[in-house]
Amino acid sequence: MKKAQGKAFLEEIREALSLLNFAEVEIENQQFLIKIKGTELSNKILKLLKI
Repeated sequence: MKKAQGKAFLEEIREALSLLNFAEVEIENQQFLIKIKGTELSNKILKLLKI
């Protein structure tokens, strides 16, 4: 049961990360990624990773 829950949660994480949308911009020869859209879970993941 625990393994099934863990696999389901990992699939949720994969899906949340795949749904992230970024725009790439260049300002004064520096490239930046701007987050455009995300789910609640993907936003939490980025916050935990300090991105």
